[in-house]
Amino acid sequence: MADEQISLTLERLAYGGDAVGRSGGKVVFAAYGLPGEKVQVALSAQHKNFARGRVVEVLADPSPQRITPRCEYFGVCGGCQWQHFDYPAQAAAKGELLAEQLRRIGGISIAPLPTIAAPDPWAYRNVARLQVSYPIEGPPRLGYFRRESHSIVPIARCYIVHPRIVELLEPLNWLINTLPRAALSAITVRAAFADDATYLLLHQGNVRVNLGDVRRILPAWIKQERLIERFNLCGIATVSPPPPLKRTANAPQPGDVGGEMGELAADEAATSSVLWGESLFSEVVGSTRYHFPAAAFFQVNTAATYALAELVREAVTKEPPPPSGGRVGVGGSLLDLYSGVGLFSLHLLAAGAVSHAVGIEVQGEAVKAARINAEAQGHIPAAEFYAGRIEDTLPELLEEGLTADVVVADPPRAGLSPAVIELIIAVNPQRIVYVSCDPSTLARDLKALSSRYQLRSTQAIDLFPQTYHIESVSVLGRTDKP
Repeated sequence: MADEQISLTLERLAYGGDAVGRSGGKVVFAAYGLPGEKVQVALSAQHKNFARGRVVEVLADPSPQRITPRCEYFGVCGGCQWQHFDYPAQAAAKGELLAEQLRRIGGISIAPLPTIAAPDPWAYRNVARLQVSYPIEGPPRLGYFRRESHSIVPIARCYIVHPRIVELLEPLNWLINTLPRAALSAITVRAAFADDATYLLLHQGNVRVNLGDVRRILPAWIKQERLIERFNLCGIATVSPPPPLKRTANAPQPGDVGGEMGELAADEAATSSVLWGESLFSEVVGSTRYHFPAAAFFQVNTAATYALAELVREAVTKEPPPPSGGRVGVGGSLLDLYSGVGLFSLHLLAAGAVSHAVGIEVQGEAVKAARINAEAQGHIPAAEFYAGRIEDTLPELLEEGLTADVVVADPPRAGLSPAVIELIIAVNPQRIVYVSCDPSTLARDLKALSSRYQLRSTQAIDLFPQTYHIESVSVLGRTDKP
């Protein structure tokens, strides 16, 4: 039953962040524990074959890798799972967990290359989604979800985000107290490391708000809080659920990227509507600036993103060379799936790793930004970006004669659908570079691809210090099986 306490010795870490031990014939997942420790665990849930809980006391044999958490909210806030875990040990553990997931789910035995650690394990996130709650009594609250809960932990600081995000908490609290109750469900804050610029996304709540009224409030608030001077605020948008998306254009055309960059995302009838300022945000990766709608996906760890892009470049060009006649790594063609705002396509073109790139991305706003980035970096007409679901768009491109020497796929946590896997096999590239943010779905997909492709290497790269999340890059080579 819940609230029961047991003592046990923890044996290993599990993907998900918990440590694992056994008691009474059950597997016990214990949050905030480390392997080798004898601990007291307060159980929160029990099932037939396993139980879950949290460490309330280390009874004996504390791990030499245990450290004092930096954040006072650790253990209550659900954002971090590993602040009690020395950072070099965190990075090493991610490589071990990657191997364990591949073996257990995919039936693949391979020793991952050493994990690439983050440049800085603190203050690395360029974005934070702050939840808004409205208690029956008292003022609105702004913070993060509690662990395993949808209740809110109000916060005054966060050690893993850009400092500008923390500094904005006070002005944002004024805003949520000024707008009608239940007007917002969350506020996403972006902060660029290149120039400390900030952008706000106001996620609409249960109460429909007249956006004209919100627009009238914003200038006075911006002036009162000196948001432009203090935070280099460049835009505010409201976010609502996206409508169905469909394939839009063919290759990028000059007319698609003309005019002011800040106007294009606002013209797209998608997920966001600009209330004030610019519609595009930007960040610098390496020495290259990427523009993107603030509501679009962009890697959260700016400093580590360049290392990720370089790892993908090495995966495309690394030995052994492809079979005779192939052009991978020496100016071949690229198919970039889930291409976002063009990060991998444009990085590979700039490095000369490929000579032509075709990207497919479901979010129309991101595709417009990818075309802007391609033109700004001088990669038109070598870069083409299409908006639409891969399952719908790629068959059309194959009918039009698309071929690719290498496929780079960077799907969301859900991984590749069976239809996308079949389409990748139909493209028949010599090499697949799979960028994954979830080793369990990676393992499943590698198993599905194994009829035609063999895993050559895999490597974790830590984009998410203080958490269990694992980014990885895996390289697959064609086996030429019939």
